[in-house]
Amino acid sequence: INGKKLFSEMWIDPDEEGSSTQAGVERIARAFVKFDIKELGQFKLLLLYGENKATLQLYYPEKMQKSEGSIQKGLKAILEKHCFRIDNIYLQAGGGPTSPVEVFPKIQERKNSVDVRI
Repeated sequence: INGKKLFSEMWIDPDEEGSSTQAGVERIARAFVKFDIKELGQFKLLLLYGENKATLQLYYPEKMQKSEGSIQKGLKAILEKHCFRIDNIYLQAGGGPTSPVEVFPKIQERKNSVDVRI
């Protein structure tokens, strides 16, 4: 990204609540992306996307805390450019989930997931 090396890991559950064909069940997708940008640090992004609402949480390196306003403005511009409506954006310096199991508890509950690494 902008000449900096990047490592990322992405986990997606396209239908968190089960089959989207079930009557009365709203389809909710959940995505968890971890990326590490050399010289900046580790970022973690959590996206919940349903038919009527979307929430985005971004955990960014603490050393970038003074840039939070610019980060939020940049995120909103990217999302608007791609016609992606987000109802809530939460930003936090540091912290966040450390593993996919924290974000997707059903991985351990059902044990029917496949871990594919590229």
